[in-house]
Amino acid sequence: PIILFITDTPLAPTSVSPPISLEFSVLADKGWQNTGISIDSQEKFEIKLIFASWTYWKGQVSYHGPDGDGYVCGSAGCCEIMPYESKGSLIGKVGNDIFFVGYGGVLSTNASGDLFLRINDCDSGLGDNAGQVIVQIEK
Repeated sequence: PIILFITDTPLAPTSVSPPISLEFSVLADKGWQNTGISIDSQEKFEIKLIFASWTYWKGQVSYHGPDGDGYVCGSAGCCEIMPYESKGSLIGKVGNDIFFVGYGGVLSTNASGDLFLRINDCDSGLGDNAGQVIVQIEK
């Protein structure tokens, strides 16, 4: 015999979210750019480099990759967002947590919020920048 149990209690939805994968272009002449991907505190996410060719001073500094050109201001009085990292490198932010991205990898942060990316340059110096970095973001 087949026994069926009927209940009026619906099944609880599962909390497993489908994976998210997004290709995102980070422009050198813009400040913080919202990727539209929300990150939870301590959640692991991966940024993979697809293409990189940008400069923080068109006509003066050669185009380079997401690790910058090697110049580090190295002083708290510098105007770069991360003065102790290479100028022209790819950096990220979630909430108030700012971090080096460079060529990418598996990352996590202590903050929650949308993932923003940009070039490590002074806000006042963005006008002479050129190029872009294209990344794949997965979580």
